[in-house]
Amino acid sequence: MLKLNKKNTARQLKVSEQIKRYLAEIIKNHSFGYEKESLFTITISEVNISIDLKVAYVFVSPFWLSEK
Repeated sequence: MLKLNKKNTARQLKVSEQIKRYLAEIIKNHSFGYEKESLFTITISEVNISIDLKVAYVFVSPFWLSEK
């Protein structure tokens, strides 16, 4: 969550977790590679959302798979 010396509200936590789930589902359903072989996987590590719920920062990490 955003570190602005304020505690995150329950609503912020719920919305950020829901965004994380939706994005994970979208990424899972799309192939990022050639011919059914994915070149890398994507992990959503964190979603930070503003107090007014208008801005969200999504942190993703690509993990490259080794070549065969």
